[in-house]
Amino acid sequence: MSTRTALTVEDFSLSRTETAARVSCAVTGGRFPDRLFYETSSANVDRLTADRANWAATSLLYPAMLLGQDIHIRHPVSPLLLHNLNNDIQAFLKIYDPRLKNIEITAPEAEALDGARAGLNATGFSAGVDSFSTLKKFFYDPIAPSLKISALSLFDVGAFRSRRRQALYAKALRRC
Repeated sequence: MSTRTALTVEDFSLSRTETAARVSCAVTGGRFPDRLFYETSSANVDRLTADRANWAATSLLYPAMLLGQDIHIRHPVSPLLLHNLNNDIQAFLKIYDPRLKNIEITAPEAEALDGARAGLNATGFSAGVDSFSTLKKFFYDPIAPSLKISALSLFDVGAFRSRRRQALYAKALRRC
């Protein structure tokens, strides 16, 4: 946990009118307005929810990185989004704008969407660099339990063949 100044994001609400819908939240601890909001037309009203703070986490990331302020959200955020906001997305943004600083974003993990099975995550393994990178990132590195790999499917694309089988394959290939 960092000791620098942090933003606190809480008090999420959803309001609707005949023509629009708005989600909003309170933001304290930084040079931001008291309330942050996202508004959309009534055509998108069914897609707008106050159940998750994904929109707030995403919209505050860049300015918080610019100011070097951590973000503490007191409302659920998608586990994969939270992981990526704390890792790859910050790395990409820092390439775009070197003035940005690494920050920490904390939030309770949102429950898995209906139909999704939290805690069961499978990936394929072919012994290529992407396979090892995936294992490092989603198994060996610290990660939310709901994102941790729990099963592997082995895809034999040649990395597991014996020398004898490779010689047979090369001989067959020469016949083609």
